[in-house]
Amino acid sequence: MTHKMNSYQDRLSRNSLLLLKPLIRILLRAGIGFANFAEWVKFAYVDVAEQDFQIEGRNQSTSRIATLTGLHRKEVARIRAALQEESPIFTTHTANRAERVIHAWLRDARFLDAQGHAKPLPLSGEISFETLAQTASGDIHTTAILDELLRIDAVKLDDHNQVNLKARAYIPDASSEEQLDIMGQSVFDLLATLDHNMNKPLDTPHVSKMQRSVAYHYLTATDIAAFKEYSYKESEKLLETLNTWLAARDLAAQKESLKEPVFRAGTGIYYFDEIPTTQQRK
Repeated sequence: MTHKMNSYQDRLSRNSLLLLKPLIRILLRAGIGFANFAEWVKFAYVDVAEQDFQIEGRNQSTSRIATLTGLHRKEVARIRAALQEESPIFTTHTANRAERVIHAWLRDARFLDAQGHAKPLPLSGEISFETLAQTASGDIHTTAILDELLRIDAVKLDDHNQVNLKARAYIPDASSEEQLDIMGQSVFDLLATLDHNMNKPLDTPHVSKMQRSVAYHYLTATDIAAFKEYSYKESEKLLETLNTWLAARDLAAQKESLKEPVFRAGTGIYYFDEIPTTQQRK
C-alpha cells in the first residue's frame, strides 16, 4: 500500500509540474516572482485545509491545518487571521456589463433576425442598441458600453450608422484585469471538475461531471490549420445552443425575490495543439 501511494504521489508531483508551467509563464510576463507566488500558495493551502478537510463534528484547529499542510503553526495562525480579516473571494465573478450586452443580443428575440442571428441595430429607437444596452447593462451609459465593445473589436458601425455584432463572446485584452479574472475562473472550473471526478466514490459513476477531450498525436501542419478552424466553428455552434438553453432558464431578472437556492453551471471548451516535448529536444 505504501509503495502504491508513493507511486501515485510521484506521478501527481510530475503532473503538477505540467499544470504549473503555463501559470508560471503568465506570472513571469506580469513580473510576478517566486516570493509572491509562494505566499499565495500558502494562503491557498490554509484556506482549502480550513474549508474542505474538517473532521465532522469538530472545529478546524491551527494545529490540524499545520499537520495537513506542513506549514508552521505560527504561519498558519497568521494566514488564518488574514483570511478572516480580508474575506477574499476565490470563485465566481459576475459577468461585466459589456459581456451582458453581447449575451442579451444573442438571446433576446427582439434583437435577432429570422435566422436567429444578431441584427444590426440603430443607435437609438424602440429596437436599438440603446434599448439593448439599457436592458442588459443597467445604469451604465450606452456610450460607455458602445465604446468598450468598439475598443475590443466586438462590434462595428456600418455606413448607415448601425451597430453590427462581430464577436460571439466578450474577450477582453490579453493583458487586462478582466482577462485575468476570466483565466482564473476558467482554470478553477476545470480543476474543480477534475478534483470532483478524481474523488467521487467508485461505485457511483453517475455523479461524474462532464470532462472529456479528444486528441491525436501525428497530425501535419495542414491538418492542424484545418482542425483549428473546424473545431472553432463546431464549438461555437455548441456553445450558442447551450447558451440559448441556459438563457431560457436564467433567473437573474428575479434574483431579488428568489427564495430557493440557485446554482452556477456551465460547459467550457478549449482548443490545444503542440509539438511534443520529445520532438522539441531532438
